[in-house]
Amino acid sequence: MAIIVNEGSSLFDAVEKMKSEKSRLIFVVDDEKKLVGVISQGDILKLPKLSIPINACMEMNPVYLFEKDKNLALDVLKKYQFSELPILSKQFKILEVLSIWELV
Repeated sequence: MAIIVNEGSSLFDAVEKMKSEKSRLIFVVDDEKKLVGVISQGDILKLPKLSIPINACMEMNPVYLFEKDKNLALDVLKKYQFSELPILSKQFKILEVLSIWELV
């Protein structure tokens, strides 16, 4: 299940949610619910502590597809070796997060 948190959320709380949902990614949105970043489990493991702000450690150029290109999702997931991919509206809002397991 995809974890989506606001950029003002604490990293510690987001990681706890990530653990409980058994997810490997955290998608970060702004106050308008637009995608602004992503944090992977691997990124989190490299951090010296979880008390830093989310926006200080997130990848600010996440990979995504717009709804009209959703049919390319499996190819994108394979190319980048991701397990999840956000599908966005024209306004950059997350409509859904596709899992590779849903597509194979």
